[in-house]
Amino acid sequence: TPSEVSSEQLLARVNAGTIDYAVIPSTDFMALRLKYPRLDIGFTLGEPHATAWILPGTSRLSVDRALINFFSRSKNNGLRKSLWYRYYALYEHFDFVDARAFLRRYDERFLPLRQYFVDAGTATGMDWRLLAALSYQESHWDPDARSPTGVRGLMMLTRSTADQLQVSRMDPQQAVAGGARYLVELRDRLPASILGDDRLWFALAAYNIGLGHVEDARVLTQARGGNA
Repeated sequence: TPSEVSSEQLLARVNAGTIDYAVIPSTDFMALRLKYPRLDIGFTLGEPHATAWILPGTSRLSVDRALINFFSRSKNNGLRKSLWYRYYALYEHFDFVDARAFLRRYDERFLPLRQYFVDAGTATGMDWRLLAALSYQESHWDPDARSPTGVRGLMMLTRSTADQLQVSRMDPQQAVAGGARYLVELRDRLPASILGDDRLWFALAAYNIGLGHVEDARVLTQARGGNA
């Protein structure tokens, strides 16, 4: 039945040519289009309409009030807009060529490397998918990648960082393990004033541009009255 088929399964069938079209939520298509870049929107089914939340008749009045208050506050304080920006804004700018390149590299490069990321995630407690995404951003999953600044390998480590971690940056398995450990190390070295999920965001920034530059940016921001 339709309720047993997900949006992704429907798009996979359209992509394979086994069905001609599918009706799915627009937000699902935004997220999945990167996986199926050749698909496009044929037409929309009417104007957008509000989503209704249905609560059981046995729910307490306090729950009803809390829900109403949440929708009211989240609109006024910008929370809903922030949530949209965090989870969907990146999908609003679709690049067909970039999506095709990613899928090609996934098929040609990533699959033989997958277990290295899984093992590194298990060893460090990091989500292996985050580590894989970091590696793609750094090297496009190219074990022989090299930058003009001298960083090399899947995780684009400097020679000194690789020596400190006691790994070979040109060995894919060692590079992934070392890069994962280095990310954890950067996160742990951040000031205690950086809390929660922000610690991971700052660690990722430090991995890319260096902890010193991140701290300089924080100091400058604070000096100008901003939120460091």
